[in-house]
Amino acid sequence: MNKRTLTVYAGSGKGCSYISQIILQGKWLEALGFSIGDKITVDCQQGRIVIEKEKPLQK
Repeated sequence: MNKRTLTVYAGSGKGCSYISQIILQGKWLEALGFSIGDKITVDCQQGRIVIEKEKPLQK
């Protein structure tokens, strides 16, 4: 499993207030199987975020 060290940035919210923002970008995402337009699921837990690519629906 690859680990990345990222920074939580201050993004702009409504009313000029700041909100937490995490930016994921780079060729490493495609190398892990994430392509532009893919749908993902984000599992949010206290102190932990897990991102998984959704499987295509079976026809």
